[in-house]
Amino acid sequence: MIFHALSRAKILASQKGLGGGFVFRKPPEEITLWDIIKVFDDVEVYDECAIGWERCDDDHPCPLHNTYKPIREKIKEFLQKTTLTQLVEAAERKESYKKQKT
Repeated sequence: MIFHALSRAKILASQKGLGGGFVFRKPPEEITLWDIIKVFDDVEVYDECAIGWERCDDDHPCPLHNTYKPIREKIKEFLQKTTLTQLVEAAERKESYKKQKT
């Protein structure tokens, strides 16, 4: 199901038959976490009010707007700029560090 959803979103391509499977349609250094999240989640939640107000913006802020807005923007920026390659590299560094400590 996950692979099929990513395939429908044109992140993966499926190859049938012997030796088939799924491959990335573009290099992992060009696929962001945002690309993946958009397949499974409603990304509009990253623009919504922290406490659920229907109308919350710079002109009509909720009590948390000025605190939450920069946090929300940083999260979106992180997801939109972090690639699968960066994610794998970070995991490999962590694993390498753990092995050095033992």
